[in-house]
Amino acid sequence: MLSACQADSVNLLPDNTLAAEVSPTAIATTTRIWFPATSTPTFRPQEAGTPTPDSSPDFGILLVDEDFSNPNDWLHGPYAGGNVAYGTNTLNLAVAAPRSYLTSFRKDTYFNDMYMEVTITPNLCSPSDTYGLIFWSANDTNYHRLTFNCAGLYAVEKVKNGRTTSLLDWTPSSQLPRGGFSPFRAGLWVGGGLVRIYLNGSFQSEIYLPAGTGGVGVFAESASGPAMNISYSDMQIYGVTSAQYPPTPTITPTPTKKPYPTQPTP
Repeated sequence: MLSACQADSVNLLPDNTLAAEVSPTAIATTTRIWFPATSTPTFRPQEAGTPTPDSSPDFGILLVDEDFSNPNDWLHGPYAGGNVAYGTNTLNLAVAAPRSYLTSFRKDTYFNDMYMEVTITPNLCSPSDTYGLIFWSANDTNYHRLTFNCAGLYAVEKVKNGRTTSLLDWTPSSQLPRGGFSPFRAGLWVGGGLVRIYLNGSFQSEIYLPAGTGGVGVFAESASGPAMNISYSDMQIYGVTSAQYPPTPTITPTPTKKPYPTQPTP
């Protein structure tokens, strides 16, 4: 009777066989990539830059070293429009009335090719008043000139029989004083018909002209103001030969597109 009341001994033991048959589920893990693939850059050849042509003035020996101390070198004196007078190592052009014009030429000084530098000081002027350098002068009414005004512009002009023709139109420059009172260094390079302009050592413009020859000088012209005064000082003139000419630029013609043939009209 006691054995009939006991539970089945087999059911009291843990089911080891079942536990052995059930295996744990594997947990998937990610693989770490230590060196990820990267895109390979495509190297492009660098284009070679076009060098800036050298436009610095090239010249020869010093021919004239003018300190404006010899009154026999330049034409001067009183004129109807004002006075050309020597100062302390300066040549001063004082225009006394509006629309009056003064010139002064260096005696027995003639060039076809040259490089001329001079310090110019506009002591008194109005914006439309003009002044500058004369070159290739045949006489006092026929010459070329590099012209400045007191508004900060420059130009190249030709004077023939007293009438002025523009060759290089008015061009602004930060190197020129506006309103006067500040000196600046003007450079004029002439060689083989090429005329180059330099201001304070900086290249500005160039223009090709028929080659000429003649004297050098300076001028001042009052356009609207009651008076003006321009001083010139410390002038040097250097020789220029064909060896100092810049190379002539080569002009590459633009190819003309060939038109496609058209069918003949029946």
